Amino acid sequence: MNKYVSVFVVILIISGCGGDPNEQANKLFVEAKGLIELSKNKDLVERWQLLETAETNLREIIKEYPSSNLAVQLSSGQSIGDISLKRVEELSALPKCLKSLKRKCLINQSIKIINNSSIDISKRAHYLGYCAGILSRNRLFDESNRIADQAYEVAKNIPFGEQRDRALSRVASVQAKANNIPQAKGIAFSIYSPNERINALHDIGRAEARSGNVNGAFRTANKLKGISYNRETVLSYIVNYYAKNGAFSKARKLALSLSEEHARTAAIGYIANAYIVKGDINEGLDLLKSIQGKVESFYLSEVIRQIVDAFIELEKFDEASTVAERIPTGFMLYQAYIDIGVAQLKTGHTVNATNSFNKALVAANSSNDQRRIAAAQAYLEQYDDAMTTANSIMENDKKLDLLVRALIYRKAYSLAEKMADSQKNEERRDGILFEMTEETSNNGDFKKAINFANRMKNPVFRAGAYITIAAHLPD
Repeated sequence: MNKYVSVFVVILIISGCGGDPNEQANKLFVEAKGLIELSKNKDLVERWQLLETAETNLREIIKEYPSSNLAVQLSSGQSIGDISLKRVEELSALPKCLKSLKRKCLINQSIKIINNSSIDISKRAHYLGYCAGILSRNRLFDESNRIADQAYEVAKNIPFGEQRDRALSRVASVQAKANNIPQAKGIAFSIYSPNERINALHDIGRAEARSGNVNGAFRTANKLKGISYNRETVLSYIVNYYAKNGAFSKARKLALSLSEEHARTAAIGYIANAYIVKGDINEGLDLLKSIQGKVESFYLSEVIRQIVDAFIELEKFDEASTVAERIPTGFMLYQAYIDIGVAQLKTGHTVNATNSFNKALVAANSSNDQRRIAAAQAYLEQYDDAMTTANSIMENDKKLDLLVRALIYRKAYSLAEKMADSQKNEERRDGILFEMTEETSNNGDFKKAINFANRMKNPVFRAGAYITIAAHLPD
């Protein structure tokens, strides 16, 4: 039993023995006040425990001693000094949401943390937009649009300039992904900065293409005339939509009309992926042959990755591995083998997964990529080697995100926490804990996710972690 609850129980036993109601109520109130004061200097979880006990005390005053002066004041909503039942309820609302795992409650309390924080207005707009994006990625579009609307209201009040335009661009992108295209376009066209307006329109065009609003995507692409890369990238998304829905002649015609090499090869990759997923493997591989030796190695690698992904989707892992061997770009080759290995593990092909992770390690070693070497070692459960490599990474001030992701995937949580605690930079530490929150939420281990989120120092970052948990909760 919690030590603070134990004290409370003892007091209840004593108070139940009779006596003046004002005197008994006062005892509970004095204890509640002491717990509230004590909570201010405690870590997050202990603070919540103290506040929960304080709230129980105040409610007990109203229930057990209704005739007392304190009960009358508390039940009528009055403050007694700086203490009121409403205020204590507000302070303990978030832990109640985390205990009950109620999505809407947790979202509302998390957004309240951001809105009540002392961060400047541009950062508030940024974090609200970021949280709306988390919800959108998990297809919680109504909640996403609700938070995006708040972000928009905040962003409008940022003084004209780069930060305002960046915030508005983020909001427009989030609303597009949440299928609120008219609002997204209205915001995009209000952005002064050409670059940020282009970024917003690019994301709007992608969202339109993915949802099947092809005419809308074409219109958005035309708004980007004169900006070849962005315009043709939006058109490549339309190619992807056509191919996924079996309209291969339309897809190929549009792909061949693209003059920008990156967009054209990406479009070819989308078509090849769709052919293979639909069972026409030879047609997909023939498309790959048609561009080999004709495009830059990076663009060729992207096309091959699309084909690898198609074979992974079909659980044809031998074919995926064979095609992956053609990838000329080291970090893409590494990622292809990691993706194959993860898929093999999920389907019970443990030995084959180990072979794939070993190939990923060879790819990382060939380019002396320390971040990916450490991650591959973790996927292989070579944790001592991974930690040694990680020390080298930290000395060179490089990110540990890939390693952390691998450790979490392998459920090596204690090592991931060790990585977080080793960070001198608080933002990096919180970033690792956020990754851990996200991965464990995605796996449905909400108890661990909450524990990782609670360890974050920055309350606004922590609020984003709670939003991540909420986004993964079942309805």
